Amino acid sequence: MDITESEFTIFEVTPDPNELNNKRIKEIKGGKVNIKELFRYAGVFEIILLIIGIIGSIGVGCLNPLLMILTGDVVDTFVNGENFSKEGGSIKITTEEMNYEIMNSISDTINKLVLKMLYFAIGNMVAGFLQTICFFVLSEYQGIKIRSLYFKALLRQDPGWFDCHKTGELTSKIINDIQKIQDGMSLKFGRLFQTFSSFITGYLIGFIKCWDLTLVVLCMFPFIMVSMMGLGMSAGIFTMKSHKPFSEACSIAEQTIGNIRTVHSLTQERSFCESYNTKIMETDKYNIKKSIGIGTGLGCMMFFIMSSNALGSWYGNFVVRGKGGSDNVKAGTVLTVFMSVLLATQSLSQISTPINILNSAKVAAFNVYQTIDRIPDIDCQSIGGECPTECNGNIRFEDVQFVYPTRL
Repeated sequence: MDITESEFTIFEVTPDPNELNNKRIKEIKGGKVNIKELFRYAGVFEIILLIIGIIGSIGVGCLNPLLMILTGDVVDTFVNGENFSKEGGSIKITTEEMNYEIMNSISDTINKLVLKMLYFAIGNMVAGFLQTICFFVLSEYQGIKIRSLYFKALLRQDPGWFDCHKTGELTSKIINDIQKIQDGMSLKFGRLFQTFSSFITGYLIGFIKCWDLTLVVLCMFPFIMVSMMGLGMSAGIFTMKSHKPFSEACSIAEQTIGNIRTVHSLTQERSFCESYNTKIMETDKYNIKKSIGIGTGLGCMMFFIMSSNALGSWYGNFVVRGKGGSDNVKAGTVLTVFMSVLLATQSLSQISTPINILNSAKVAAFNVYQTIDRIPDIDCQSIGGECPTECNGNIRFEDVQFVYPTRL
């Protein structure tokens, strides 16, 4: 049967693969997303959980320094009771009788303070429960959603893209990278808000109760902030650099074990072991640098925190004797200021762990989201283009080309 060209409908198909490869926007190999982009797949329910979890974290952070106010009131109550015992003058009573009289004079006040502490404990329990359950559910929901989207994105890609990526590297992202994203959305993310709220509340209490003692302790704060910034920068930079060689090491291990018969038949065990060790050593090199940076920053931070505590203890002696800038400062007030500021300052020393985890999550999210957002050149899910109304089976291919990007 003679078939003429008029019987064919000519479609505009994919251009020359070589030209396509040259025009293609290259994928960025390294980077990290911001906080807003990290939660890009959160729905209304997840946003509500995030808000409630943040409120719970702030509540836990604020209640701990506020409890120091009650502790100071307890100290003042006992000091007043001791002063009451001295007013007895020359009255001869036993120690047991004196203690009984003191307890009678302060029992009502102590009972009220104990009741307030109970309320604080209940509030702390409720806030801690909301913080934990909300961030746990949020991270699990997001992990399931991101894994599903990433797996669908892998199935959507064209063969040329898989030629540029090792299978083990892609599958390791499902296990390792998405788990890092989950950790960055979990309770550890709430610790950031808990730490900052504890810090702000502690210093507010200090300035309200005794501003001059708080200023003395605060003089070390700029040095603490510089140490914390150095800690965060080293964690972010070296985490980003160690991500690529670690993924490549996972890919080598998975491909070697998956094809162990072929590897053994070709006696290439030593070669693959050396390749794996090279990537692991490169990862360790960046991890060691990250650990040195974090350790140095944390050590400097703790040094300045302890220095501020020592300076505050020295100046507190003058405040109690009335030689400070504030008037009528009691022993309980000094204890409240010192403990609240101490708690606020020491809370900064605990911020290295959530910062490190959040940086790892942002780096992992950059790589995972880049794959999810990628639209392949040959898109099997695309509904665009021209579709024939019918097909009689007479198909002729002309100028059809295909090339793997790594084999140009």
